Amino acid sequence: MRYSSLSIGTLAAILIATSGCGSVSNLKPSAAGRQVVLTAYPRVVVMPFTTELKKDGGTDTEGRSAALRFRQQVIDQLRLSGAFAEVVSEPGSVKEAIRVDGVVTRAVEGSRSARFWVGFGAGNAYFDATVEVRDDTTGTLLATLSADRNSWGGGGWIAAQQTLDSFIDEAARKVAHDLAAARISGRMEGPASGEIRSPESGKRSP
Repeated sequence: MRYSSLSIGTLAAILIATSGCGSVSNLKPSAAGRQVVLTAYPRVVVMPFTTELKKDGGTDTEGRSAALRFRQQVIDQLRLSGAFAEVVSEPGSVKEAIRVDGVVTRAVEGSRSARFWVGFGAGNAYFDATVEVRDDTTGTLLATLSADRNSWGGGGWIAAQQTLDSFIDEAARKVAHDLAAARISGRMEGPASGEIRSPESGKRSP
């Protein structure tokens, strides 16, 4: 019975996570045809996320709350990954670091009851954001990731469980996963050859 309960719970979580609309992109090198080498960056600085809410992008309160939660979730998930020696929130406090920040452009909690009972987009939750990864010393943009998520329009239980917080947490896990994977593998590859290394490495290809 315990195994069955765990299986049902896992299946429910997968359904909730995958049935929403929109996507969270992969972390992509900022320059086409480049490879970002992350072995030179054992540390991460996670800066505050700003808000530039688009029309119908939510209230200022929702935006500020989403930006705060997103930052903290990115910090927590990066620390859980174990891929970096340090994950801090103060700029300039560590050397050989990448800096993670970005902007939240849509943060709408919507109505869980409307999503459950009405559907057809009523009460939808939305979360849009862009994440930027930079060399903390030079400010050079290394990579970007975008989130564009909203709840399923079909209504019912699944739509009701897809909240603003769940989309924020999903995006934060994706940021941490992709950075940890790139750190462990050594690089984040673009579509062609070429490398971007930290200035400290003394190597940089055109």
